[in-house]
Order: sequence, then C-alpha cells, then structure tokens
Amino acid sequence: MFSVGHGFFIRTVPFVLALFLASGMNAQNADNPTRWEVAGFGGFLAPHRASMRALITEHAAGVSITWSTPARGHWSCHRKGVRWGFTGNVGRTGAPEFLGTQGALLGFADMKMAGAWRFRLCGGLGWTQKTWSEEDPSTRQRVVIGSPINGSVQIGFHLPALRNARSRILDRLGFHLTLDHQSNASFTQPNLGTNVFRIGLSTSWPGSPPTWAARQDTTLRLSVLPAPVKGWQIQMAGGRRQPAPLDARENTAELSMDRRFGRGGKWGYIAGVMGLFRPGHSGLGVHAGFQIRFTRVQVDLVHGRYPVRWQEEEGQYNRVVFQWHLKENWWGRIALHTHGFRAHHPAFGFGYVMRGGTPYSGM
Repeated sequence: MFSVGHGFFIRTVPFVLALFLASGMNAQNADNPTRWEVAGFGGFLAPHRASMRALITEHAAGVSITWSTPARGHWSCHRKGVRWGFTGNVGRTGAPEFLGTQGALLGFADMKMAGAWRFRLCGGLGWTQKTWSEEDPSTRQRVVIGSPINGSVQIGFHLPALRNARSRILDRLGFHLTLDHQSNASFTQPNLGTNVFRIGLSTSWPGSPPTWAARQDTTLRLSVLPAPVKGWQIQMAGGRRQPAPLDARENTAELSMDRRFGRGGKWGYIAGVMGLFRPGHSGLGVHAGFQIRFTRVQVDLVHGRYPVRWQEEEGQYNRVVFQWHLKENWWGRIALHTHGFRAHHPAFGFGYVMRGGTPYSGM
C-alpha cells in the first residue's frame, strides 16, 4: 500500500502548474464537449465528534481526476451550462494511524451558478484503508469507521479554468472548494464517518467548455420541457443495520406514500407518511421536504416527525433519497434514514407512481 507524506500537497502544486503547458497544446480542440481535469488538493479532517480530535496529526492531501461532458435530456433544458461525469480521488485524511488513505469513485451533476462558479453534487463508493476490527488492540483503536467500502458523497463549489482569461495561468487553472464525506450508514459499527474539507487547484484539457447560449427562437426549447412531476408514489424498501459494535445486525423495513407536487421538472416538493419496522419495534412518521429533479434521477431531502415513535429517545428524523426511473411508472430507490447527524439505517427498494405521474415513461 502506498503512502502520501505530509508535504504531498506542496509537491503536487508544481505538478499541476506544469500541466497547463501541456494542456495548452490541445487549445485548438477547446470546443470538444468532453473534458478531463486533474487536481491536487489539501485540507483537513473535521473533528465532528470529540473522540476524533486526538486522532488528527496532519493535514489532508491528495489528487483527483475528473471526466465530464455536457448534460442531455429534459433537465438540461431547465438549466444553463449543465454537465455530468465521473471523478475519482485518493489521498491522506490527516489521521494516518487510524484511517490511513481514503479514495472514492463518484458520479456527479455539475450546474452553473453566478458568474463562472459552478456547484457539483457527487455520490458513489468510497474506500478507507484502516478500519475498526477485533483482531488486535491496534485495530480496536480505529474507532472512526468499521468497513473498508462505504458510501461517499462530495459537494463543492468549483471555478473551472477561465477560457480567454487575460492571464495565461487563469486560462489553464481551476479552483475548487469541496466537502468529502464517507460512512456506511450504520450497516457496520463503528460509523462516526469522515468529513474532509479540501481546497484544490486543477488543470483541464482540451479546455473550458464553450459558453452555452440560448436560441433566439425559444418555442422549440420550451416544447421539449417535461411535464410537471406530480402525483402519488407508493414505496417499499428494506435495510440492515448494526446498533452497536458488538451487537448482531437487524433488518429494517419501510412502507410509505409520498405526494409529489410542483409546477415544473427542475425542482419541486414532496410530503408523505411512512411506517417503519424492525424486530420488536414499529413506528409511524410524517415528513415533508423538497426534491431536486434531473431527467431520470431525483434527490429527496426531507425532515419528518414521529407521531408514533420508532425508538423512545428519538422524536424526529431526516432522510436523503436517491431515486432513478426504471420503466414506465417504476422507480428504484436508495435512502439514508438519520436521527440528526447520526445514521440509523440504509434502505433499498422500489417506488410506483400512480396514474401515469411519471413524465419520462415514454423515453
């Protein structure tokens, strides 16, 4: 297993700076919609739990490589300059004795904000080198995470290389601020999770994507916009969790119904009710929130309360749900159920939209 030293980020910056000269040779292909990006980054592991403060002995550092292309489909008609792609990163977390190296492979959606800034939402799988186990005293001290393969999420603000900038360096360099999270959703304990804040510099080729321009005739563009996303959706899902490090895992089940409403396909609202079940316990929740909508993918962010508590000490919950269109009225779903910032369980299942409420069924 390789190791990244404390000064890795400082050594990486000259490497990234040097790449803009090589990437400049491809400037004539700057209108190519496909773009590659290499970045070096530095930052720190956030001690979001008191037990993690003593574990951090250095700064985080690493590298990433990204591929992206302009988005297509209905959701791209609602937004300006949208892109999607894949990114991979690897580096040190700042806790070499207790976590070692982490890496991730993520898919993402990249959306234009004010000015040249862009917002990127990424999700996928992560890997942690050093995890908790019962093998010997040294591994039992790794109290942060108990599984090598975990769910990984990255959110960030990105300033890509500025095409036709006055400075040649700005023409080839990008700037990035990201938060990278890894955890296993309490499938295996311990599961404190990691949050790494990073600042990065990048170079890209064949260059920044061309600026998106609206057509003079907007009738054609409006004609392909999707119908409003609305209607009732019935969902069933199951999961598995480990309540404590030495306790046996238990199965969970969910049965829910959500009402989706909103005037367009860009984003909307949801409200619903759900029953939750695990051995010896059942609960009832009501929730509401909003939904970020792409062509075939929707992301739900909701907050809920327990009229009938699932476990006595918790009166409310939060959920993040990724769902994607399968066929006709059927959707696949992956959900994370949390109490505050503590993951309770992951859930995998299906959703069925009643009465043809899926505007993408004909695609």
